[in-house]
Amino acid sequence: MIRLNQWGAIGIVLSAFAFVPLVFAGSGGFIIQGKDIELGEAKEVFTRNPQGQAQPLPPRYSAKVKKGQSFTLFAQGTANSRGQAGQPVEPDSGEWTYDRKMFHAMPVDKKLADKTIISIRLKAHKAGKSQIRFTGKALGYENKFDIDVEVVEPKSKR
Repeated sequence: MIRLNQWGAIGIVLSAFAFVPLVFAGSGGFIIQGKDIELGEAKEVFTRNPQGQAQPLPPRYSAKVKKGQSFTLFAQGTANSRGQAGQPVEPDSGEWTYDRKMFHAMPVDKKLADKTIISIRLKAHKAGKSQIRFTGKALGYENKFDIDVEVVEPKSKR
């Protein structure tokens, strides 16, 4: 019969807790969505470093909007665990950056506010191509996403 003293029992319990993070390990991330803008699926983009190795760039979305059109972009923080879909989580930080010559910031609808979401409402006021970037941190993991936006002149009515 095996007898454990107090320190042996504590050691077994602590050892069990040491393996819990391995089972439930995951990461923090973001889900990018839009309202009044069609983002489609994110594409994985790579570049080559000087040694010729592939280096990943931020996932990239593409969208087209009309000059004068307003739209809202959302980045919802998620906790991703192995084998399960991401659960909403309040992000550590997050920021949208955009070309102020192409877009004007507008107030975000309060009904869309949520502590797990970082959003921005923009209005396109100049035709051309531009990039909007989201940089955020959730559960200590930094994430970046790019949205390539083409702003086109509205079709004239004849």
